[in-house]
Amino acid sequence: MKPFLLFSILCVLSPLYLQHATACSMVCFVDQSGQTWIGNNEDYSNPNTWMWTEPKRKNKYGIVFFGFGDFFPQGGINEAGLVFDGFAMPPLEQKLQKGRKKIDSTKLMKKTMGSCSTVAEVKEMILKYRLSFLDSAQLLFADKSGATLIVEGDEVVEKAAGEHQICTNFYQSLIDSHEQISCPRYLKAYAMFADDALIEDGKGFCRDLIDAMHQESEQWGGTQYSNIYDPKNGVIYLYLFHNYEEEVRLNVSEVLATQKEPIRIFTLFQNTQDYDRYQARHSQR
Repeated sequence: MKPFLLFSILCVLSPLYLQHATACSMVCFVDQSGQTWIGNNEDYSNPNTWMWTEPKRKNKYGIVFFGFGDFFPQGGINEAGLVFDGFAMPPLEQKLQKGRKKIDSTKLMKKTMGSCSTVAEVKEMILKYRLSFLDSAQLLFADKSGATLIVEGDEVVEKAAGEHQICTNFYQSLIDSHEQISCPRYLKAYAMFADDALIEDGKGFCRDLIDAMHQESEQWGGTQYSNIYDPKNGVIYLYLFHNYEEEVRLNVSEVLATQKEPIRIFTLFQNTQDYDRYQARHSQR
């Protein structure tokens, strides 16, 4: 099957598929001052969202993870400023990855985030392992230089520092030109990058990007939480249930030093009215 035909089929299937999966979106760019900004939306039906830590150990970075009640890491940042997030994808057959080691997916994420500081190091490590769990998912890694790596399973998509990256729920390795992209969230962000003046305020622009890409749905909730990462300074800006007016600022080093137990994300916020209403409806299903 030709890549473009396969991509067209995935685009037709994706609206139905994404009602039952984590959709998500992510951006990474370097602003006019040279500062790297990384933003993401975690889109899902489940409001049971958590933050937890993996403590620093000998030769291992401490990690702040985000995700749901199963505590599978959906995204996070380590002490070195390496950030990642995962994306649900339509199924795509992988080749047999001969010669690669077997490893549990959770162990692999902990190992990668605990050992790597750059996307180059991630690529060297992660491609040693069988990535069968990425048959319907992909991973995006970004480091404090602004370099990015999308791992689709068999394929990787790399961008150097200074090249902005937008990631939603299609396989970029199957795309030959921008004209083939139909994802509205991707296209919104792409259009915003055309205005160089907006990129001067890096954090504000990053917030505008994830706001433009967020999802809302009475049926399945939409964006449950969002992050803006400042990897050079080790800072996380956290938002609850697509409300970009209330922001919680977290220092990675402080969280690692003080947050020994997992914490429900909503407990960090004061304005939880919309979240509470959705949570109540969700619990009745």
